[in-house]
Amino acid sequence: RAAAEGSRAGRVRVVDSRSISVGAALVVRGAAEAAAAGAGAAEVEALAARLAARSRLFVAVPDLAGLIRSGRLGGVKGLAARSLGLRPLITINAEGRAVSGGLYLGARNGVKALVAALRKNLPAGARLEAMIGHADAPEEAARLARVLAETFELERELVITPVSPALAAHAGLGAVALAFLLPEEEAGAAAGAAAGTAGAGGRA
Repeated sequence: RAAAEGSRAGRVRVVDSRSISVGAALVVRGAAEAAAAGAGAAEVEALAARLAARSRLFVAVPDLAGLIRSGRLGGVKGLAARSLGLRPLITINAEGRAVSGGLYLGARNGVKALVAALRKNLPAGARLEAMIGHADAPEEAARLARVLAETFELERELVITPVSPALAAHAGLGAVALAFLLPEEEAGAAAGAAAGTAGAGGRA
């Protein structure tokens, strides 16, 4: 933001992706490709904002140690979840905050849980633009990629990449992240619903 404020003629624009890791990467890739194709700064900024609204991220966390150590999962709750074999899905809300995206049973069922979360947003056979990240779990990431290729119509080749050290520290080794873009019309409807909910809360 400091660079944007100090730039001349608005040459630097700032767009909050409200995401991290491969969720932010989807936004950056789309904006970079538009800029490379000759789009102006205002066009790229508007596109990035639309992509940010469409981007969704889920992270399957097979090892609770990182969440417990960071304080994101209380010690008692963490021990209870571990004893029951429950593992969390982490997602990013509309404000860019990490929140619970659900639970799944068994450390080895992360890929299944990620696909289930995706299926709640897109039907099987739908066109899909996605990226996969992992924390030292290339086999699980590759398995997720195979399931996605079998279940959806991929708009482009899936990118599989290691996640950042910061995400790996919280999610732990073995974590797998799935980022994808909602269709524009669904993203718009979701944004409208969120705005309506916020407005209702304010009136109350």
